Amino acid sequence: MRRGVIALYGEDIPGELHQEVSQLFAQLGYALWVNNESSLAAVGSVAGAGPAYVASFVEALAKAGSSAAFLLS
Repeated sequence: MRRGVIALYGEDIPGELHQEVSQLFAQLGYALWVNNESSLAAVGSVAGAGPAYVASFVEALAKAGSSAAFLLS
């Protein structure tokens, strides 16, 4: 499904190699080049937070649904 997020960084990469690397990693998902190495951690944190946010939201919905069902019975 190619739904991954891949952050890429490199210094002084020739244009042709830059394009080849981008195409290679695009097979796995969204490939994003960052301007500095310290940005790699930020991209990883944001990309990894999505599934946790969804899981937390689903858990809250389930808890609210259980409470509502208890009140209705």
